Amino acid sequence: RKPEIYLPMLFLFSWQASPTSESAMFYFLTNEINLSPEFLGRAKLVSAIASLVGIVLYNRAFAAVPLRRYLLAVNLGAVAT
Repeated sequence: RKPEIYLPMLFLFSWQASPTSESAMFYFLTNEINLSPEFLGRAKLVSAIASLVGIVLYNRAFAAVPLRRYLLAVNLGAVAT
Protein backbone atom coordinates (compact mmCIF):
# COMPACT_ATOMS: atom_id res chain seq x y z
CA ARG A 1 0.00 0.00 0.00
CA LYS A 2 1.18 3.46 -0.92
CA PRO A 3 -0.39 6.32 1.05
CA GLU A 4 0.72 8.94 -1.52
CA ILE A 5 -1.85 7.56 -3.96
CA TYR A 6 -4.84 8.20 -1.69
CA LEU A 7 -5.13 11.95 -2.37
CA PRO A 8 -5.12 11.58 -6.18
CA MET A 9 -7.60 8.71 -5.84
CA LEU A 10 -9.87 10.89 -3.71
CA PHE A 11 -9.63 13.71 -6.25
CA LEU A 12 -10.50 11.42 -9.18
CA PHE A 13 -13.38 9.84 -7.29
CA SER A 14 -14.76 13.25 -6.30
CA TRP A 15 -14.39 14.55 -9.83
CA GLN A 16 -16.19 11.58 -11.38
CA ALA A 17 -18.88 11.47 -8.68
CA SER A 18 -19.81 15.14 -9.07
CA PRO A 19 -22.88 16.01 -11.16
CA THR A 20 -22.42 17.33 -14.69
CA SER A 21 -24.62 19.09 -17.21
CA GLU A 22 -24.12 16.40 -19.84
CA SER A 23 -27.69 15.05 -19.79
CA ALA A 24 -29.19 18.55 -19.86
CA MET A 25 -26.91 19.47 -22.75
CA PHE A 26 -27.87 16.28 -24.60
CA TYR A 27 -31.56 17.13 -24.16
CA PHE A 28 -30.99 20.69 -25.40
CA LEU A 29 -28.97 19.60 -28.44
CA THR A 30 -31.38 16.84 -29.47
CA ASN A 31 -34.74 18.46 -28.69
CA GLU A 32 -34.10 22.18 -29.12
CA ILE A 33 -31.31 22.32 -31.70
CA ASN A 34 -32.57 19.12 -33.41
CA LEU A 35 -29.21 17.38 -33.71
CA SER A 36 -29.47 13.63 -33.97
CA PRO A 37 -28.06 11.43 -31.21
CA GLU A 38 -26.04 9.64 -33.91
CA PHE A 39 -24.39 12.92 -34.93
CA LEU A 40 -23.54 13.73 -31.30
CA GLY A 41 -22.04 10.25 -30.86
CA ARG A 42 -19.93 10.67 -33.99
CA ALA A 43 -18.78 14.09 -32.81
CA LYS A 44 -17.73 12.58 -29.48
CA LEU A 45 -15.88 9.80 -31.33
CA VAL A 46 -13.99 12.33 -33.47
CA SER A 47 -13.10 14.26 -30.32
CA ALA A 48 -11.74 11.12 -28.64
CA ILE A 49 -9.69 10.19 -31.71
CA ALA A 50 -8.30 13.73 -31.92
CA SER A 51 -7.30 13.50 -28.25
CA LEU A 52 -5.45 10.24 -28.88
CA VAL A 53 -3.70 11.70 -31.94
CA GLY A 54 -2.67 14.70 -29.85
CA ILE A 55 -1.25 12.45 -27.13
CA VAL A 56 0.75 10.40 -29.65
CA LEU A 57 1.96 13.55 -31.42
CA TYR A 58 3.05 15.12 -28.16
CA ASN A 59 4.89 12.00 -27.01
CA ARG A 60 6.69 11.57 -30.34
CA ALA A 61 7.41 15.13 -31.39
CA PHE A 62 7.15 17.47 -28.42
CA ALA A 63 8.26 15.48 -25.39
CA ALA A 64 11.86 16.58 -25.90
CA VAL A 65 10.90 20.27 -26.20
CA PRO A 66 11.17 22.23 -22.94
CA LEU A 67 7.73 22.95 -21.50
CA ARG A 68 8.32 26.69 -21.35
CA ARG A 69 9.17 26.89 -25.06
CA TYR A 70 6.26 24.61 -25.97
CA LEU A 71 3.73 26.72 -24.03
CA LEU A 72 5.12 29.91 -25.57
CA ALA A 73 4.75 28.50 -29.09
CA VAL A 74 1.21 27.24 -28.40
CA ASN A 75 0.14 30.62 -26.99
CA LEU A 76 1.70 32.53 -29.88
CA GLY A 77 -0.01 30.19 -32.32
CA ALA A 78 -3.35 30.74 -30.60
CA VAL A 79 -2.91 34.51 -30.72
CA ALA A 80 -1.90 34.43 -34.40
CA THR A 81 -5.04 32.58 -35.49
